[in-house]
Amino acid sequence: MKLRVPPTPIIMSIFRSFEAAPTSINFTEVYSALQTRLVEGQENPLAIISSTKLYEVQKYCSLTNHVWDGFWMLGNSNMLLAQQVGAQAVRNAGALDAYNLMAPLFEQYQKQLDASQKISLQLLQELQKLQKKQS
Repeated sequence: MKLRVPPTPIIMSIFRSFEAAPTSINFTEVYSALQTRLVEGQENPLAIISSTKLYEVQKYCSLTNHVWDGFWMLGNSNMLLAQQVGAQAVRNAGALDAYNLMAPLFEQYQKQLDASQKISLQLLQELQKLQKKQS
């Protein structure tokens, strides 16, 4: 299967190990590449698929959990430790505020995803029943 993936060695390697044909295509061209069947699928988070309406040009969506991505707060440890205690407290409080703001959104998103998967499974089961009746 020819899939559009981000042009990173690790993602390309993952999909080669799945015996797929990973293809690097500029993201701005993904919609038309799917539409014209230049590629048969693409690898993106659900939020991207939704916001860019890729669901209009792809028939199926598989949730593989093959990549984990998080939000990182990085810095030079020497610089961070050299900050005054007050600055460290402000930085740490800001990070905690950001987490407290985002955590409920992620929880809500997961509930919506779980509900969507349950509905999809029910639809699939109903289709299978209809196919058996028609056979």
